[in-house]
Amino acid sequence: MKTMIWMRLNFELVYHLIYTTILLHCLLTIIQDCVTIAVVNIAAMRKQYEGCKANMKWISIISDRNLTLASILKMNHTGAVRTYNVSDDRFGVEYPDGHLFFDFDTDLSDWQDELEKLPFKVEAVITLVYQNAVNVRHVLTQPDFPQDVYVDNDFGVLLPLQDYIEAGMPMEG
Repeated sequence: MKTMIWMRLNFELVYHLIYTTILLHCLLTIIQDCVTIAVVNIAAMRKQYEGCKANMKWISIISDRNLTLASILKMNHTGAVRTYNVSDDRFGVEYPDGHLFFDFDTDLSDWQDELEKLPFKVEAVITLVYQNAVNVRHVLTQPDFPQDVYVDNDFGVLLPLQDYIEAGMPMEG
């Protein structure tokens, strides 16, 4: 009788060990698959991010205290898929063919020599980061875009917005 009980206990122990081993193997396989999927997704996202970052260009819009992210938020962004706050100093506009980011900054050191020539007290700069120049042209020519701003197209020349537009907005695209 003791032998039978002992055999039964051994059988149950072996059965549970095999069952537990199979479960652990399945669980490890699932974890390995999840990790593989995550690594592949992260690599794809990193590649997409690097591609976007490489395609980003920018211009700087210089203005008095009236040009803020709040005033840009209130603008009519015709054709935009969505608008959103990225942070306190960054606002995004998503179009079907690219993004625009409006980055607000009060560091004006890049234009120190040019600021005193402007007809207003410069208090801020908004860097317009973009992928598609057509979207920038669309935003800058909207009726509700502030007209009393100057644009630096990263060539070191500050132009009034209208002059910048009339010059053909020297951007590719």
